[in-house]
Amino acid sequence: MLRACKESLMEFSEKEISDLARDHYGLAAEVKALRGYDELNFLLKDQMGRQYILKAAFEEHGSDFLDAQVKILEHLAASALAEKFPRPLPNREGRALTLIHHGNRICYLRVLTFLQGTFWADLKVHEEALFRNLGRFLGHMDFILRGFQHPAAQRTYVWDLKNALDAESRLSFIGSPADRRVAAYFLLQFETEVRPRLSALRTAVIHNDANDYNVLVKENAVSGLIDFGDMVHSQLIHNLAVACTYAALGQADPLRCVGRVVQGYHEQNPLEEEEVGLLYNLIAARLCQSVTQSAYQASLQSANEHHFITEKPAWDLLHRWIQISPLAARDLFRQACGFSSVLPRAEAQTDLIRERKQYIGRNLSISYAQSLKIVRGALQYLYDDQGRTYLDCVNNVSHVGHCHPTVVKAMQKQLAVLNTNTRYLHDYLVDFAKVLCASLPKPLSVCYFTNSGSEANDLGVRMSRHFTGRKDVIVLD
Repeated sequence: MLRACKESLMEFSEKEISDLARDHYGLAAEVKALRGYDELNFLLKDQMGRQYILKAAFEEHGSDFLDAQVKILEHLAASALAEKFPRPLPNREGRALTLIHHGNRICYLRVLTFLQGTFWADLKVHEEALFRNLGRFLGHMDFILRGFQHPAAQRTYVWDLKNALDAESRLSFIGSPADRRVAAYFLLQFETEVRPRLSALRTAVIHNDANDYNVLVKENAVSGLIDFGDMVHSQLIHNLAVACTYAALGQADPLRCVGRVVQGYHEQNPLEEEEVGLLYNLIAARLCQSVTQSAYQASLQSANEHHFITEKPAWDLLHRWIQISPLAARDLFRQACGFSSVLPRAEAQTDLIRERKQYIGRNLSISYAQSLKIVRGALQYLYDDQGRTYLDCVNNVSHVGHCHPTVVKAMQKQLAVLNTNTRYLHDYLVDFAKVLCASLPKPLSVCYFTNSGSEANDLGVRMSRHFTGRKDVIVLD
């Protein structure tokens, strides 16, 4: 279920909020409305200059989940990181949640202490040490939250990374075919590389939204984290993946920045190798959640700017992320944690070439003076075994892209039914030829299918010689 946006909520006037703060919390304060995603937020400033945040949430948020947010803040308030999180203030009855009626609806009020600092997003420069500090802070927080549980955190939630494939239903709202193709590719990687491994990973109650407008910074260090509205019980590594995603937005070297966050996190809360191995695709999946959600909200003509605040930098990062070899990313993240490299030893290619010559006929030649061992493909890119990325301008498959999700799924579907050849009758073969011929000028009415461009050239030469009776061929290069 998609979260309600602010414009769907009934508004309070600042005068009403002032009266509620006084009547229920004993606060005589000036009130200023703040922007919010799906709750109403107000800044309170009392006569002593002390500041607070009053949050108003309607009944669809559920009192149990609001209680979970209170309980996790109380848990953190008893830790060494207490000053880095808002603290719930009790009302006149000693409760953190205040139930009121606004019009004909139930509303819950909370008052939290105000945290000083600059939003991560508003920093002009992010020093390299800050990324490691962010990781250390998140690792320390997750270490403190070990064992914390609340029934309301056990929920099905659209922003939970384990539900990333829900974004497939929103792909059609993306207008650009190139953008849609990249998002679909990474969702396919999540389906094949991540989802089968999720059940083996550690789980915990996580913040789940350390984005650049929730992380506060002072003196080049993280000074606070706000908004537990996305908290959920999920895989522990998801908390780090979400934070890394937003930390990398707009950075000149996003992979290096993420590596620093991973390093800092591991120092405070050691990661497991399987978790580190999935991080590259988890970051991509979070970006897909974000951009598809923005596209969906745009189709609804949402006026809430929070739905689009990271849309452009998220697309920019997603297109840059596919240029990064997953192997290079995995190796860098492993090094950040002190794990051994996954790159092959220098002699491995020499051994492979020697064995190829020994066991495979020389009719299959190797291209390039420096032989390439290609291990993965992603649309127009190829990745070798050393973590290098290549732009493929040679192979015909690059017309649609390596591992194009639509092609992959069509092949998977057909292979589960039948994989044979043209010596048998098959409807699809004739259907494909008819569609192809319909797209060509009328004199071209018969299709000849081959397995490669080289075979097509050979067949073309044979047909030309047969038709013309001539033997010579001119090659234009």
